[in-house]
Amino acid sequence: MTGYKLSIIDQDYSRRARLSHALMAMGRHVEPFESVREFAASRPDCQILLINDEKMLLREALRYCEDEGLRVATIAYSPSINPHSVVDAIKAGAYDYYAWPVDTEGLNSAIDSCIQSAEARWERSQLTSDSKRLVGMLTRREKEVLECLVSGLSNRLIAERFGISTRTIELHRSHIIRKLGASNSAEAVRIALEAKGFG
Repeated sequence: MTGYKLSIIDQDYSRRARLSHALMAMGRHVEPFESVREFAASRPDCQILLINDEKMLLREALRYCEDEGLRVATIAYSPSINPHSVVDAIKAGAYDYYAWPVDTEGLNSAIDSCIQSAEARWERSQLTSDSKRLVGMLTRREKEVLECLVSGLSNRLIAERFGISTRTIELHRSHIIRKLGASNSAEAVRIALEAKGFG
């Protein structure tokens, strides 16, 4: 699990260097940054971010990653830790929180756990994104028919709802299956559900 790049954002050079060297000695690839702006310029994605939670850096970084749709898992640390900061950081999306100076052995284990958790989340996120892209290729009517399929309506009931023939619904259904790359209607419904709201 050492293959993931780690980024460190900390305005303090000595903390940044100390943490970078300790993690590199454990076989981690580490990129240190002084600011969120510098971090953003590297176009980060699918990585672990260690960030000093001072001067709103954590919130700024989390907001940037969310706005950009980046897959970044965050672990925060701070020399002046308090329970409110920890709770706020976790609620904002941080995976874990450490007091500085950090126990690098414990942090190294936490990074592995963070990667496992993040991989599962990123996989779900990718599946949702792919499904949304596929559903986005459908026409308005095809989306309406797909929504009816998700609701469990038969071709006859869908045809009655739109005032068209069942043959037309069958054509829409076959177009939906083809465009989604599905092998049958059940798989098309699964893709629609993965897209989480496709209207």
